[in-house]
Amino acid sequence: MQGEYRTREEPERPLMVKELIEAGADVHLPVKGNGSKALHIAAYYAFPQCVNILLDAGADLNEQTFDDGYTPLHCALLKEDSQDLQTARILLDRGARLDLEDVYNRTVEQMVRQKRYTAAIELIEEYKKKRSQGPPQGH
Repeated sequence: MQGEYRTREEPERPLMVKELIEAGADVHLPVKGNGSKALHIAAYYAFPQCVNILLDAGADLNEQTFDDGYTPLHCALLKEDSQDLQTARILLDRGARLDLEDVYNRTVEQMVRQKRYTAAIELIEEYKKKRSQGPPQGH
C-alpha cells in the first residue's frame, strides 16, 4: 500500500535507543558495512520515535551511505513495498536536504518519480513549495 505504511515500532524500542545513547552509544558510528548509521536503519524500518531520539542526540540527517549515497530520507521513501511518509515528514521538518544525489547522480525526488511513488512525490512537492516560500511572516 503506497503511502499507507504502518510503523511497527514497539513501545520499548525508543526507550532502548534512548538508554543506549545515555550509556554512551555513538550515533555517528556506522552500524553496517555500507556506512549506514542508526538513523538510516530507523528511517528504513519506519521507527519515527527512534528517528527523533537519534536526531536529538546529534545524528546527521543528511549523512550518505558509502555504497549508494543514500540519506535517511532515501531510506524512508524508497522501500519497494511501502514508503514511510511519517518518518520522511519528520526528516523534512528537521531540514533533510532534497538536493543530495546518490552515487548515480539521482536525487530522492528523481528516484520516487521514476518509481511512480505518488504519495512520496506529493510529499516532496509540498516541502519544496514550503521551502521556496521561506519562513512564515513575522518570524
